[in-house]
Parts: sequence; C-alpha cells; structure tokens
Amino acid sequence: MPCAEFGGVTAFLDRIEENARRQAAARHLINAALNCGADAVRFLEIIHAHLSPGHPIPNPYGLMTEAREWASWASTAERKAYALACYEALPPADQVAFLSHVSGEAAA
Repeated sequence: MPCAEFGGVTAFLDRIEENARRQAAARHLINAALNCGADAVRFLEIIHAHLSPGHPIPNPYGLMTEAREWASWASTAERKAYALACYEALPPADQVAFLSHVSGEAAA
C-alpha cells in the first residue's frame, strides 16, 4: 500500500524530512559562525537580533499584560537594557517608589 493510504504516515515522513532539512541548515549556520574568525561574535549578535522579539509594543488597555508577555520572550540582555533605560527615564520620586516596590519595602 502507498504511504498516503496510511493517513498519518505521510505527514510523519514529511516531518522527518523537514527536521533533516532544518538540521542541515543549522549545520551550515554553525559552520559559518565557526569560520567567521574575528567577526564570529558580531555574526552571532546579528543572528540573535534577528531571532529576538524586538522592542515592546505598548498597549494602553493591557500595558502590564503586554509588558509581561514581551518580557517572557525577550533575552536577559534585552530585559536588563529596557529595565535600566525605563528606570533611568523615571522622575526621581518614581525611581524611589520603584526601588521601594522591587525591594519589598513599604513606600514612604
């Protein structure tokens, strides 16, 4: 009997072929990174930037929900950069309130 008559077998075989294609592509990417010499770190930074979620998209109706969702996708470096930039952009009184909030101290 041809594979198509087994229903899910063709889909299973297609997944195996797709995984083999992805593995070959990943191998090419790894080889490219390994052969970049002094530019390897920059090459990997470009790949990381392409794969990262990008900047947060504000949603005035669910701001904290959106921020938390973005943070769950972002890299540690992105979370640190945005957290520090946002903290630095706060007025001094809000910085004090923020630090009090994250440290668990009662706001004065």
